[in-house]
Amino acid sequence: MVAYHTCARLTMISAPLFSRADAFRQRLADHDWAASVLGPVDTWPLAIRTVVRLMLDAKHPMFVFWGPRLGLLYNEAYTDFLQDKHPAAIGQPFSRVWPEIWPALSPLIARALAGESIYVEDMPFVMFRNGRDEQTWFTFSYSPIYDDGGRIVGLYGTGVDTTARVTTERRLAFQVRLGDELRDLADPYAICARTAAPCCAPSSLPAASCSAKSRPTANTGSCTRMRSMAPCPG
Repeated sequence: MVAYHTCARLTMISAPLFSRADAFRQRLADHDWAASVLGPVDTWPLAIRTVVRLMLDAKHPMFVFWGPRLGLLYNEAYTDFLQDKHPAAIGQPFSRVWPEIWPALSPLIARALAGESIYVEDMPFVMFRNGRDEQTWFTFSYSPIYDDGGRIVGLYGTGVDTTARVTTERRLAFQVRLGDELRDLADPYAICARTAAPCCAPSSLPAASCSAKSRPTANTGSCTRMRSMAPCPG
């Protein structure tokens, strides 16, 4: 049993970290790691290389960051999160890849680097991808990577994009709330004004937009994208 573990350990150390079985791993194999903040692959801690192997085999989004500047490594599934940030994000400091969400994440990362496992559900982010800001929600985790001496040498994490589910839940909640607001109203202008109020609130759906509409006897509004729910006159 001891001989088997020794042989397996030596094989794992000597085998190339990035196999060339697919285009994504080929890109990693061809990357100039010596010029990155992570340095040459053969200088990486064994614990990091072990987790990176597991990460690359995973079918769900997974990432690793480590080193003084928290250089980012990730698998192919994680590129769905990065979108046009890939492939430039390979080996770059995490804070440089995600400057728009770094202020929100850095306290959580600091806690994970201190030894705490982090799990967060449906955290909102405004990500800058494909040339524009995008409202998103993610569920994710951070866990420390320990070397043989018990020292934390980096973090690994997983994530799930929950934007579609959260948006659907918010839309349904909005519709229920709006229905309650309109149930006892009959005057069309009162309906329009009441519809505009929740749709223009900061906590309402981002897709709802409102425009002011004057009337001598009342404050009214029209929701340009809510007509099917509460049409405004005129």
